[in-house]
Amino acid sequence: AGGGQPRVMGADLVGALAPAWSPNGDALIVLGQKDPSTKQAPDPDWWVLPLDGGPAKPTQARAILRAQGLRPPVWQYNPTPSRWLAADGGEVAFAAQSADTVNIWMLPIDASTGRAHGRAARLTAGTGYEMGAAFATAGAHQRVAFASLSLSFDLWEIPLDAESGIQRGDLRKLTQDTSLKFFPSLSWNGKLTYTAHRVGADSLCLMDIASGRETTLLSSAGGIFAPQLSGDGQWVTFRDDRGDIARIATRGGTVTRLCQNCGTPTDSSFDASQ
Repeated sequence: AGGGQPRVMGADLVGALAPAWSPNGDALIVLGQKDPSTKQAPDPDWWVLPLDGGPAKPTQARAILRAQGLRPPVWQYNPTPSRWLAADGGEVAFAAQSADTVNIWMLPIDASTGRAHGRAARLTAGTGYEMGAAFATAGAHQRVAFASLSLSFDLWEIPLDAESGIQRGDLRKLTQDTSLKFFPSLSWNGKLTYTAHRVGADSLCLMDIASGRETTLLSSAGGIFAPQLSGDGQWVTFRDDRGDIARIATRGGTVTRLCQNCGTPTDSSFDASQ
């Protein structure tokens, strides 16, 4: 790089992340979205941005990954390209989850046209969370280094003095299974809700902290986001995979949709009326 003024690439996209250079350095591949409407284009795709400033080109990679059942790692919302290699006409490396493991995969993307084709192939086959691939050429061989992670997402509690905020007891683990837990929310009467990410689906869970008894209120393959438990412990408000805000009673029952494509709840009133 010779320095100079930065210039915009992909100005026709509403967002672009995680750029990686093409093998011959004349384009970038990014995770991006062209249509600002989540209803018209609910999932970002991989796009190729020509260095000469031409329009962004869709790779159609997401359709291939979806057909193979490949999902983003649990803390990501979308599979993200990490390296574009020249091997076999062009391949892009990325991390994706299949069943309960995350591995490094390779997807053929033609370096001249920027179009994905064929099927993604698994490069690593470990049983943990394999990510962060870096590639180097050593003679006639290609070498790859990557991280193999063991993740544990659980919920814990720390007893605090209500007046001073000083810790007055030991740290205690509340959840015990191997699912990944997110978005904890407490009521005033000792109830706890959270999202548990299990293979193929999210579960909206309710726990009585005193007894440790857990109940699954709802499961969704599309995802359950940001559940908010009302102060009286009677209602849970959450965002679903369509961007709608809905709620369900902690005693169980049907889901009531409160508004469509209206964002993410950040809190709930004591009786969930607001």
